[in-house]
Amino acid sequence: MSNVESLTAQYGPFAAELTAALAAGDEARTHEALEAIVQLRESNLFGELRKLTDDLQESLKRFRLSYLANKRMPDARQSLDHVLAMTNEAAHKTMDLIERSVPIADRACQASTALSDLWGRFRAKESGVPDLRAMIERTMEFMMAVQTDAGTVRNNLNEVVMAQGNQDLSGQIIRNVKELVG
Repeated sequence: MSNVESLTAQYGPFAAELTAALAAGDEARTHEALEAIVQLRESNLFGELRKLTDDLQESLKRFRLSYLANKRMPDARQSLDHVLAMTNEAAHKTMDLIERSVPIADRACQASTALSDLWGRFRAKESGVPDLRAMIERTMEFMMAVQTDAGTVRNNLNEVVMAQGNQDLSGQIIRNVKELVG
């Protein structure tokens, strides 16, 4: 059906009524026929306007998705790569610090046990135990070694805490990427 045929089918009856009302000189009928034509035209216009609005909304949606895919998604991928690198580095650093601290703690434990046993034998006045001056000297050496080792372990633990701080930053980045994906 051509455009003219479509218009004739839609408006023809109203145009005929308008023509008849004008020919009869009936003002009320003329206004009613004109109002019917205007309402039909408005109805068609609003339908077209709704269609345009829907098309515009769909275009905006596609544009937003395209923007996200081209701009924000690569940023999200980079953020996740960064999080993986930070997490990996923090995990390796933490394990390395723990591996360095365990022998220090073992050494202190063994030295403490040996010194405690020696003092026990000294108090029991067993033979072959060094004199009091030698015992005090060994105890002082042990305490200085423990002081140094405790400082090293404390520094290692502080670095572990700092490495865990990176984990907190990683969590924030992951939350941001999750929000983007959502």
